[in-house]
Parts: sequence; structure tokens; C-alpha cells
Amino acid sequence: MANFDNNWGGFNNDADINSVVIDVPDPGADMDITVFRFPVAGRLRGAYAVPRATLAAGTTNHYQVGLTNGGTSGTATTSVATAAGGTVGWTAQTPKTIALTAGSENFAAGEWVVIDYDETGTVAPEFVVQIDYSLNPTP
Repeated sequence: MANFDNNWGGFNNDADINSVVIDVPDPGADMDITVFRFPVAGRLRGAYAVPRATLAAGTTNHYQVGLTNGGTSGTATTSVATAAGGTVGWTAQTPKTIALTAGSENFAAGEWVVIDYDETGTVAPEFVVQIDYSLNPTP
């Protein structure tokens, strides 16, 4: 039987960062997209949105991508990040950081991570979101 003792460099949740990638076809309208449930307490470590196509900056047609803590029901709307995108536009295949809000990165066991998509005007984006996390809330 393996001994995973942190004192000798074995398994360490703090260093065990995982990533999940979500391919989002055009949502068509504002939408919350439930991504995954933390099975135990955990922490978001980073998040990024990568558009497939360029969308010029503007106030008429734009979209933004953020993250929320959906709580244990998956329907709560507690923002945990500043949305990427918006009126500044997007450049094809160029990642934008979804900036995590300090103090909001921790999730309790059973809480859901949700992508918050918000569009204005006429847009038809397709994009990918990468979320980095660990199953240990310790920074």
C-alpha cells in the first residue's frame, strides 16, 4: 500500500491543479452554463476564455464571460470573477483572463461552478473556457 505522506514529497493537493475545458457553441442569448460540482471543498486557481472569431470593440454588439458560485443548488448567482470581454472586443484564438475575485475562489463541497454568459446586441460567438482548480481550498 502506498504511503502518500506530504513530508516526503508524496501527493499534495495544494500542487494538484486540475483543468476542465468547456467548448461553448453560440449560446444565442444570456445564459448560465453549469460546469462542474466540487465533490469536496476546493478552490478556483484560474480561468480563461478563448474566442474562435474576432469581434471588434463596440457598445452595440458585444459579449462577456464570467464565473459564479452556483451554490449547492447550481442556481445561486454569487459572482466569483470579473467577466472577460465586453465592449473591448475579442481577438480570435487569443485567451482573455477571467479575473478571479480575491476571497471568492473557495468552494464548499457540493457547490457548483457556473459560467455566466451575457450578450448585448447581435453576436454569434463560439468560445472555449478553461477553468483551473484544486480540491483543497488552501492557497
